[in-house]
Amino acid sequence: MGSLEEVLRSAADASENKDLRRLFDTVLPRISEKIYSVLEKYPYLVDLAEEVSRIKRYSIENLEGLLKQAMDSVVRVG
Repeated sequence: MGSLEEVLRSAADASENKDLRRLFDTVLPRISEKIYSVLEKYPYLVDLAEEVSRIKRYSIENLEGLLKQAMDSVVRVG
C-alpha cells in the first residue's frame, strides 16, 4: 500500500470516475446493510476491531523496540 497521500490521491481520482462513482453508489448501501446486520448479530466485533486498532497503533509506535526484541529472541533461540 502506498503513502497516505497516494491513497488520498487515488480516492480523489476514483471519485471523479463516473462509472466507479455509480458502482459505489449501488454497492455501498448494500454492503452497509450487511455490515449493520452482522454487527447486530455479533456486537463484540466492534470491541475486537477497536482492540486490533489499538494494538496496531502501539506496534507501529514501538516498531524499533519490538523488532529488536524479536531479533534478540531469534538469536537466543538459534
